[in-house]
Amino acid sequence: MPTYGGGTSQTRKEKPKPQENDGLSFGVVYANDLAKVEIEKEKPAFPAGSIIVREKRAKPDDETPQIVIAMVKREKGFSKKSGDWEFFVFNGADLTLQKRETKGNCASCHTKVEKNDWVFRDYLK
Repeated sequence: MPTYGGGTSQTRKEKPKPQENDGLSFGVVYANDLAKVEIEKEKPAFPAGSIIVREKRAKPDDETPQIVIAMVKREKGFSKKSGDWEFFVFNGADLTLQKRETKGNCASCHTKVEKNDWVFRDYLK
């Protein structure tokens, strides 16, 4: 399993969940050591340098993800519109960067979980 952001990764296999216009989605979530400390807390407060990565797969046994999405927590004041998170979307086949943003689709969706420091936690269930 790959490790993102240095240190030990935490890996969680997700239960299949419906995705808009996409049927079911399967995934694997990775977190670096900084994020791992917070990820299961009821009220997480991720420090700058936290990295969370999700591989989105069409089927549970797919070896190549459709896309890879990463969140990197930046220093306080980096982006009020995204809770200081920066979002990255990569092509799953070759990891070419498709999108990098602090506002837009990623941030607007993650505002739904602002109370969890902008991190969806449904994969913990």
